[in-house]
Amino acid sequence: MKSVISEKNQAKEPRVVPSKRQIRIATIVATKSEDMELIVPTDLWRRAHFIVDLISIEKKNSVTLAHGTAIKCTQTIDKTNLKQYNAIFLPGGEGAMKFHLEPKLVEHLKMFNETQRYLMGICIAPLVFSKLDLLGKHKATCFPENQKELGANLDKSAKNVVVDGNFITAKAAGNVIEFALKVIEVLASKKEAETVAKKINYKKN
Repeated sequence: MKSVISEKNQAKEPRVVPSKRQIRIATIVATKSEDMELIVPTDLWRRAHFIVDLISIEKKNSVTLAHGTAIKCTQTIDKTNLKQYNAIFLPGGEGAMKFHLEPKLVEHLKMFNETQRYLMGICIAPLVFSKLDLLGKHKATCFPENQKELGANLDKSAKNVVVDGNFITAKAAGNVIEFALKVIEVLASKKEAETVAKKINYKKN
């Protein structure tokens, strides 16, 4: 499959959310990023009329994900102005292990944190926030087998999705819909999240 999700799939005229501003999310993509953790949030956020751009940290904007899905990203990171976004999202998968090695991404993760813009991650991606000492006193979660790596920042509750300050984190691919809807609730409104959930017949257990 040459292109599963790309900028052309996005709504042509995004609706302005209740806050009177368009929500823009930069989803960072690497070779072997987890397919489901990238595709599902992108789909649901676009249903909520967010502007979601897929930003490749590779040398080209065509990237193959962990389970063979080939996607065409909006742009490569070296050609992207990350300051235009309200939030940065890091999907999990093996590709997440490269995020802390990308200088421009690291620079903007730190800048976003300093300016209290949202930093979001799922599976092993939240470990990037920990490695870069961004979490401070905030709690987060990640893939269960790696939770010890979060140290004192680990949220020890049974929550699959954790919101603390400007961080929104989730455990794994199995929690991806709950995670994506929580992002809609936080960045837009609970009503918008409920509307999207209803459209896909999603009911939280």
